[in-house]
Amino acid sequence: MIRYYLNEEPLLKNIPTYQLNNPDEQKHVLENINKMVVKKTNELGGYGMLMGHTASDEEITLYKDEIKKDPRQFIAQPLGTFTQSKPHLELTIDSQLSVVTSPRICLMIVVLWLSNGNCLKN
Repeated sequence: MIRYYLNEEPLLKNIPTYQLNNPDEQKHVLENINKMVVKKTNELGGYGMLMGHTASDEEITLYKDEIKKDPRQFIAQPLGTFTQSKPHLELTIDSQLSVVTSPRICLMIVVLWLSNGNCLKN
């Protein structure tokens, strides 16, 4: 979206996303589940999500069983990607902008806001 709307290269890299119906990716995620965020593809707003670093052993076991039953319903992403990303950006957004919980919608609002002549501060 950044390339399309702003005709610029993104400053932050995309977060790697593992498709759990791919046997190699599923194996990697299951072996490293305590370092992953695992999400159900048919849920929104954080529902049906496992944060590996905070989940109990029982929660992880149950989630692994669900993944094995129907792996195409899940994706996973590594933890800590945002905190390790550089450069850090500070956005100054108009106080009239309301809080949006969906990351996709929030990103679209920010891109449209930026394309309207607003700018980033380093």
